Amino acid sequence: MAFEARLSLYKNIRIKILTNSNDYMKSMRKAFTYKVQGYYWMPKYRAGVWNGESPLITPAGTFPYGILPEFWYAHSFQPAWDYPGQGGSCLKGKRR
Repeated sequence: MAFEARLSLYKNIRIKILTNSNDYMKSMRKAFTYKVQGYYWMPKYRAGVWNGESPLITPAGTFPYGILPEFWYAHSFQPAWDYPGQGGSCLKGKRR
């Protein structure tokens, strides 16, 4: 099966990633995850329940419309997203 990824407007304020590659979704979630400011001092982090990270891409594959330019920008540095068994590239974006 060939690798495929598309974007779709979801509920007018979010973008949904439609793809058949779990590896691609995992890499995008990892790329758009950040450490919350002051996470070290939060009770859930101290108890070992939470790692202090907050992903901008949900498990369902949606992200806020406002980070769409950063999404394309991230793809401009990766001309080909190659995964084992996929053998191809997916999205290519250019930042103006």
